[in-house]
Amino acid sequence: MRGFLKIVLIGSAVLAGLILAGGFFFIQNCAGQMQACYRAWRSVGSATDPLQRTRELALSEFTASSELIVFPIPLAPNQVGLMVIDRRTDRRRIIASDAIFTYPQLSADGKRLLFVRTKAGISRLLSCVVQDWQCRVAAEVTNSTSITWSTELDQDRIVYVSTPLVTGSDGRQRFSRHDFYLSEPSKEPARLTNFEFYELGPLDIFDGKVMFKAVGARNDIIPHMQPLARSQSEIFVIRFDPGNPKIVTPEHTLEPLYMIENSYSIRQTVSPDGSKVALINTRTGGKYRYDLVIATIDGTVLKRVEASTFQFSRAAFAGPSTVLANQLFKDRYEVTLVDLADYSVQIVATVNHSENALRNLEHIQIPSISN
Repeated sequence: MRGFLKIVLIGSAVLAGLILAGGFFFIQNCAGQMQACYRAWRSVGSATDPLQRTRELALSEFTASSELIVFPIPLAPNQVGLMVIDRRTDRRRIIASDAIFTYPQLSADGKRLLFVRTKAGISRLLSCVVQDWQCRVAAEVTNSTSITWSTELDQDRIVYVSTPLVTGSDGRQRFSRHDFYLSEPSKEPARLTNFEFYELGPLDIFDGKVMFKAVGARNDIIPHMQPLARSQSEIFVIRFDPGNPKIVTPEHTLEPLYMIENSYSIRQTVSPDGSKVALINTRTGGKYRYDLVIATIDGTVLKRVEASTFQFSRAAFAGPSTVLANQLFKDRYEVTLVDLADYSVQIVATVNHSENALRNLEHIQIPSISN
């Protein structure tokens, strides 16, 4: 399906300027969201705003801490920035240039921001200190390889997802053999697995385990997809030793987690203490809206927040008692907060994504990038 969508994009001369950004998001974000991808594909030949399609496909990416909210925001064809909101003062700034910024992830203590910067065929995974925006390059690849989701083991070591561009038997090229990699200062990135998932990430590391979303391994590490099943999940967990980073290939096929009855679970986030999980879940027999579900780590549902639009972004735990997630509307983003003390829900930030509203935003200047 994703290969077909990519052909439609490439064949559309009208959207030539969108190919890099829009095609990138199609390739990375369709699995588990076929309704969203179909809707975006269907609008290729229509009068729908091309940037709105890119917003829909980038919505899955979101991160937050007790002080900041960060998410991608398309600014123009071939230009995606990162919106940075200070939760204490509501100060709004943006990380932007003539490049594509994706996959933001704040560290557990909120002091560093990981993200991928893609420009001129080169993608860099950057780690930036949010106090002064000094950055270092954790990994770098050319356009024959992609970097997507990442998370810190500590301030020096980063586990991230990467895949080469693969030419299939049908002659089409896809980023479709994702694996886990480790970045350490002064060392070449190390490949931790040989799973070759069709899609992989986001990922969470906690309690000697890594939890991740995955689709379509080239072996039997995870179950094969069953498109007509009424209950499904793309979320799995596997043993992981952060002291001596190693992911052991399981002896048996992994069982999917959070198989909520008559629904489909994707895009998990684990709480800092490892006791809860926030995930995105859609009812298979309903409106196909991706709601926000908060559950105990063993799967007992504590709260479901129904999406007002098509879907919530990936959620973020901002401390032990707060969950935040983003929603996209035709004229704005709305960031929702769930208070885990009483499970009350409120809107804490609204961002108008029109060109005029974004034009005068204060820019975050990254003073230097060193290896």
